[in-house]
Amino acid sequence: MRAAFRALPAICLALLLPLLFSSCQLISRLLPDKVEVTATKALSLLGRINIDSDAVFSTVNKGMMVVAQTVSANSQTIRAFTDAVGSFSLDISEELKGSEFIISLVDASGRAIGPIMKKTDQVANGFRSVGMTLGTNLAKVDFGDIRVAASGLAETGGIVQGLNSVADLVARVTAAGAPVGLAAHGKGAAAQSTTISARQANDRDQDGLIDILDADDDGDGILDDFDTDSTTVGMPTNYKVDVGFWLNPTDSDYQMFYHSTPATLREFVKGKYILELWFNVTNDSEAATIKTIALDTRSMPAYVSILKTGPDSNPSQQVLWSVAGMGGMPAYQLMETPQPPALPQGGRQWKNHLIVPVGEKADLQAGDLFNFEVTKKDGTKLYVSQMLNFVFTNIPLLRYIGSDPATLQDFTALMDKALITPNAMVPGSMNAPIAIADNSDVTIRFQPPVDDMGQPILQGSYRISIIPYRPSGGQVWNIATSTWNGSPPAGYYNNNHLMLEIPVSQMTRDAASGLFTLVVPKACFPNSVTAQGETTAFTPSHFSIGIVSLVNQSQVAFTVFVKK
Repeated sequence: MRAAFRALPAICLALLLPLLFSSCQLISRLLPDKVEVTATKALSLLGRINIDSDAVFSTVNKGMMVVAQTVSANSQTIRAFTDAVGSFSLDISEELKGSEFIISLVDASGRAIGPIMKKTDQVANGFRSVGMTLGTNLAKVDFGDIRVAASGLAETGGIVQGLNSVADLVARVTAAGAPVGLAAHGKGAAAQSTTISARQANDRDQDGLIDILDADDDGDGILDDFDTDSTTVGMPTNYKVDVGFWLNPTDSDYQMFYHSTPATLREFVKGKYILELWFNVTNDSEAATIKTIALDTRSMPAYVSILKTGPDSNPSQQVLWSVAGMGGMPAYQLMETPQPPALPQGGRQWKNHLIVPVGEKADLQAGDLFNFEVTKKDGTKLYVSQMLNFVFTNIPLLRYIGSDPATLQDFTALMDKALITPNAMVPGSMNAPIAIADNSDVTIRFQPPVDDMGQPILQGSYRISIIPYRPSGGQVWNIATSTWNGSPPAGYYNNNHLMLEIPVSQMTRDAASGLFTLVVPKACFPNSVTAQGETTAFTPSHFSIGIVSLVNQSQVAFTVFVKK
């Protein structure tokens, strides 16, 4: 999904490595955007949406979004929201009046329903028209009642005066006539690159989902988050938006990842998320035109209303984002980072750190759509939309660890034993580190994290971080280069502590077990460490090894403690 909307007033880390036993964190992805400009209205689209009571979509009438997107390489997008009874009025400018459109729906909780289709159009050879033209000599086109079935199929009630189908703008559909992309937001079995059509610039894989709502725009089976070949129709330069999500379990939570069913674990992690919204404008001139950036709350995931802002470590200082932002800012507004600009290439950054309160749950799902309203200093507004294409449902799971590759310790077995042993410490935690041999490499075998469809994440890279601890228990982030005789171990860089980033394509993965193997060299575990600004070396009491799965800016991690 890659999209954005623009309308005139008339229309209105530095990365901190997560520690699983103290703050396992992950951040989500970067997606570009798409633009829309409208002028004085020439034609109005009217209608009323009725969602079946057994549909999985929100049954709230107010706040559903109607998105009309022109079919072209520089496609423009117009949107409107429904009122309390599901009615909408969407204004088309004179400039766009004669365009071909795909008109899609998003429910009040920010999840895609699908494109509107004419009930009179029939399924032919597995395809059905989604393209529409509007009568250019009319002042309005009234869709009447639009029924949304449980499958997500949205159809007009019958013939609509002034509404015409475009025969060669089609979607692949099920036998019932619903677009194949609806069930999984355009990924999985719905992905099919062989049907890419130059005529359908904003639905290239013909799965019925425009790029705003499609997790795999080109249908090549690679999510847009991972796809280096993915392009964006009409993407405005200088705008980059992330909806990041971290997972923040405690020490005792670690056992949940080894002994829960997928369904139990999925429910458990709903209470462990932290969201971060990152909005980068990478051009100084463009950034200078912006007055405010805020979440458009007319259509948003329901859990956003319970999120809090404030420090993780002090819940008493946290406030509901729905009431007020940090520092007394208006509700749902993003905070601009301090100036000078935080972006090395120029421009500015806005971001918010949002916390799921204790006892609450945030049901993050692939397909959740976040809409941001950028208000310019001249009063114009820019709307940028960002969809979650996938959600991590667990962490990378450590399975084996040790100094001798032939006799690695079975970490899962250690967890099993700890569960049945009264008052046992969590294996691999700071209080129960794994023993390793002195002057020896450390071999780790681990299972990659999986997404919301249960598929292993096999793209991106892994970042390894090694942190020594003082005998007093404190971390040493500022290691002097003298510890490494002026140069860290081969491949690692000393960014206050040792770090290494390895592309997944360069890692060893066993086809039978699905496990990755990583060898951390013995030089990463020195017997003597000197901190920057100090002259006296000390012997580390133990080391943490952090393994972070990175996909663009999506991250999920585990950390294990070892001791010589």
